[in-house]
Amino acid sequence: MSSPHICLVQFWAPIKVNGSTFLSTADQICAFNKSLSSYRRLCIDTLIPIDDYMEGLLGPLGRVFRRCLPEYNPDVQSYSAAEFPLLETAISLGIHSYYAFPVFNLHDQRYLGVFNWKGKWKRGLRYHLKGFQ
Repeated sequence: MSSPHICLVQFWAPIKVNGSTFLSTADQICAFNKSLSSYRRLCIDTLIPIDDYMEGLLGPLGRVFRRCLPEYNPDVQSYSAAEFPLLETAISLGIHSYYAFPVFNLHDQRYLGVFNWKGKWKRGLRYHLKGFQ
């Protein structure tokens, strides 16, 4: 990753497991700084259920997928553990900011999944995204 900011960028795609739908980042595109490699490994092993209609249990990625709306939080500590299932690990690694947005195929408007940034930056998202220009 060429960004000077410490972050993890990954795509989460819906997959079917035993008839249920989950978001998974395994075998999907990603970029991360070495300091977040342990969080990336944890994400690879995480399946986020999206068939569950209990909003509070979906987590940020599930909410973005179900609502088809982006979600941004400059301070993940404002989430509860129920709202952000990997919260304790994120905090212990110094992750502060979180951004996720739905991804669609422009040609047929098919919903593809969720693109997600997590970072150790404390400034706003606009400052962080400058590193990707």
